[in-house]
Amino acid sequence: MRIDQESDLITSFYLRRADGTPLHAWQPGQFLPIRVTIPGQDKPAPRTYTLSTASNPDHYRLSIRRGEGSALVSQFLHANASLGFRLEAMAPRGRFVLSDAGSRPVVLISGGVGITPMIAMAEHIVAEGRRTGTYRPIHFIHGTQNGRVHAFRDHIRALAAEHPQFHVHVCYSRSAAGDAVGVTHDADDEMP
Repeated sequence: MRIDQESDLITSFYLRRADGTPLHAWQPGQFLPIRVTIPGQDKPAPRTYTLSTASNPDHYRLSIRRGEGSALVSQFLHANASLGFRLEAMAPRGRFVLSDAGSRPVVLISGGVGITPMIAMAEHIVAEGRRTGTYRPIHFIHGTQNGRVHAFRDHIRALAAEHPQFHVHVCYSRSAAGDAVGVTHDADDEMP
């Protein structure tokens, strides 16, 4: 139903049921098993991608890194998916989920496309804070190469702006032109 370019490498695909009925609920951190029919392939290709949004009845969001080499499904989706594209999906599943331990602080650590489950977890905690008025402390630590491949930069900063206990620290390993500590990220970790 929607496609957003999150960075030079990561694109978000928003999916909804073709019949418009509500989606199955999921826990932040779970993944969605899908099957994609690719022309020229003998059979549909199964894959699993982490849901990059908090549970809602309207849409799933899969934020997929365009792979290289044998990354057939991600390459196909990046090159061919458009509004109205159809794929098969099962109900969300997986045990890498956010502990619902009340007010205990949460540390979310990710690198590159590993940000996807952390986004879903952060959105969930912010929504719970909005709903209850109790803000569970979040420490969101993310590493990526540079601003060109940094997905969800503005989204994370917007979440942090509406949650008084949301702390963000982003480190770039290879800053690029236009990147500036204190503006696009919080620290550089230049590799030799």
